Amino acid sequence: LLPENEIGNRNAFLEPGQLDANGHRLVGDNGPEGFCVLDAEMQDHPAAKARFTAMYLAGFGEGVSGLCIAYSDDGIRWVADEHNPVIPSWMDTSASLVWDPDTRRYSVYGRPPVRVTVVVEANRYVSRMESEDLINWSPPRTVLNTDDADADPWDQVDEGSLSLKGRNEVLIRGKNRQVYGMSVFKSAGVYIGLARMYDVPSGGGWIELAHSSDGVEWFREPLREPYMAPRPGTWDHPMLLTTVTSPPVEMGDDLWIYHAGSITSHHEAGSYDGRGIGCRTVRAGRWVGYHSADVEAELLTHPVPAGAKLTLNAATRPNGWIRVAVIGEWGEEIPGCGIENATPISGDSIAHDVRWGELARLASGHESIRLRIRSENASVWGFEMRD
Repeated sequence: LLPENEIGNRNAFLEPGQLDANGHRLVGDNGPEGFCVLDAEMQDHPAAKARFTAMYLAGFGEGVSGLCIAYSDDGIRWVADEHNPVIPSWMDTSASLVWDPDTRRYSVYGRPPVRVTVVVEANRYVSRMESEDLINWSPPRTVLNTDDADADPWDQVDEGSLSLKGRNEVLIRGKNRQVYGMSVFKSAGVYIGLARMYDVPSGGGWIELAHSSDGVEWFREPLREPYMAPRPGTWDHPMLLTTVTSPPVEMGDDLWIYHAGSITSHHEAGSYDGRGIGCRTVRAGRWVGYHSADVEAELLTHPVPAGAKLTLNAATRPNGWIRVAVIGEWGEEIPGCGIENATPISGDSIAHDVRWGELARLASGHESIRLRIRSENASVWGFEMRD
C-alpha cells in the first residue's frame, strides 16, 4: 500500500477500497498484499477467465479477509471473482500460486490460514493447499519449516519488545529463525522455491534455495547458505526478505528475479524512502551445479531416458575442459562414445553440443543411459537429451 500522497505516481493500478467494473470489491482499506500472476498466454490453465489470473491477500473489514482471485485481459483493469475470498483468514505476507500441468492441480504456498499452536501467532512457516478450480481448496499442509540446523529448537523471542511499531502487548513468535514465506515455480519438471528466511533477533532476512520433486516434500541446501544475501552498505541491507511470488522473468538466456529490500530491519517501522525493488539474474537452469577445481574430477549421472542429441549447460575457466562419455545403464561401454572419443568442451553456454569426433547423434540402442562427465576447472549445471 502506497502512502496517500504517492498513489498514482508509481503506476499503481489497485488502490484501497477499489471496486471492479461490476461493483464488487477488489481490495479493502489496506489495499492488496502480494500479487502472484498466472499468464495464460505463457501457461494455459483451465480456470483462466482472462489472460491474467492473480491471487492476493485482502481484508474487507467486518472480519472478512483472505486470499482473493481476480482476472484481467490487460493487467491494469481487474475483475474480482464472485467467491472472494476463496481462502478465508488473514495469512500475512504474499502467497505463491502455481499451476502444475502434470498433475492438473493448482497449489498455493503461504502462511497457514489455521493457527493451531501453543504459542500465539507462531505461524511463520510455509503451508500448501491444492485445488482443481481455484475456488475449492484442500486443508493446509505444512511443507517447510526451520529445524535444529537453523537455530536452537525452541528459543522463545519476545518480538514485540524488539519492535518499534508501537505495540504494547507482548508478542512471542517462537523460534528465533523462521521461514517468512516462499516463492514457488516449476522449472524442468522440478519445483524451485526461493525461501524467505527471517532472523528474529536481528530483524534481518535473506533468500535460500529449496527444491521439491512433488511440491510437498521440500529440501534446502545442506549448508543453509543464502542464495540471495543482503549487501552491506546498500539499500537491501539488512533486510532482503521478499522475492516476487510470480516466476522469474525469462530474458534471453537469463532469468530475472525481482525482490524487495530495506535499509531498516523488520523491527523498525522505517519509511518508504528506505525501501526499494531490485532485480538479480541467474543463467537459465543454473540453480545448483557441480564444480571441479584444478584437478580432474568425474561425475556419474543416474540412468536417464536415452535420446539422440545431447547438450550440456556448463562453463569452463581458463585452461578448463569437459569431456562426456555415454555408457549403458549398467556401465557397459557404447562404441564411439567413450571419454577417449569425446571432443573437449570449453567456454560458457547453456547448451553446449556434445560430440565424439564427427559423431553428434547417439544410436545406442539403449532405452536408458548414464553420462560420465570428466572435467577440470569447470562447472556443470545440467544436460538435456533430445530426439
